[in-house]
Amino acid sequence: MKTNEFLNKKGKIMIFIILFFLGLMQGLSIFLKATNSIIDIPKVYPFSIYFFKINWAGLPYMIIFLVRQTMHTSIFMMHLKLKILKNGWLLSAK
Repeated sequence: MKTNEFLNKKGKIMIFIILFFLGLMQGLSIFLKATNSIIDIPKVYPFSIYFFKINWAGLPYMIIFLVRQTMHTSIFMMHLKLKILKNGWLLSAK
């Protein structure tokens, strides 16, 4: 399998999913800090106690974070695609 075939099909989806979930975690932590939902979370378990107290008034912010993150990820993917096409460094590799 050539590099450009991998990049066209599975690579793009994998990069998108990784970036999306990284951004989602970042957005989630910002959202929870902004709505004062975090109470004394130990450093070892960063995601376990997050959902014990959720301020539902901050839910619109969460939706905004989700939409913004999706847009950022797709824009970054388009930018990456253009960069790869322009340079040709991944497309020409065999």
